[in-house]
Amino acid sequence: MKDIGKYRNVFIQLLDDPDVVRTMKYKLGLNAQREIVPNRPDVWRQNEQCLQNELPDARKENERLSDELKELAAKFEAYAKAESVFNNYRSLPPRIKNEFSRLICSDSVLTFIISGSSTDELELIWEAICCRLTEYDSETLSILKEAADLFFEYNMASFGKLERLKTKTGAPYNSRLHDRLPDSNIDGVIAEVVFEGYRNRISNKIIRSIVRL
Repeated sequence: MKDIGKYRNVFIQLLDDPDVVRTMKYKLGLNAQREIVPNRPDVWRQNEQCLQNELPDARKENERLSDELKELAAKFEAYAKAESVFNNYRSLPPRIKNEFSRLICSDSVLTFIISGSSTDELELIWEAICCRLTEYDSETLSILKEAADLFFEYNMASFGKLERLKTKTGAPYNSRLHDRLPDSNIDGVIAEVVFEGYRNRISNKIIRSIVRL
């Protein structure tokens, strides 16, 4: 019994040591501390208050990490989209890729984006596609349009000079904004937007939409 009393006194002394209490807090947690020192509510109440004081900073850190995760997810999604467009372009027949080889570099996703998204190159790519619209099958045209759209997005993100014409079916034909396919009617309303055009907001130059009337 004498030894038990001695150990009890030692234990009480340890509970009065702030370093011991701090170690218990971080290693065992607040709930465990309540179980270990049920007769010392002042200790766990003090620790609980410390945790409450730290809560705002913890919430800010959580929000920061959440924002970073969202940003990383957006970047991953953008890269995955670019990689998909790049792979589709690489799947085109060699003859077609050769037609665009002086404008589009297909060595990697990065060179693919950089080569096609400058304002001058984008205009040349648009014109090259428009000149051969009737020669391409629907799948090839879809892949080329997809690539042009990707280049346009990156150009807008980098320079912000261009804007789509937003041509809609049912709208009246306007030779200043639209260019009709050879098999279209001479005049009338737009039945199909084959390739959407755009306008340079700095120079006001218009790259006309290709439409079918």
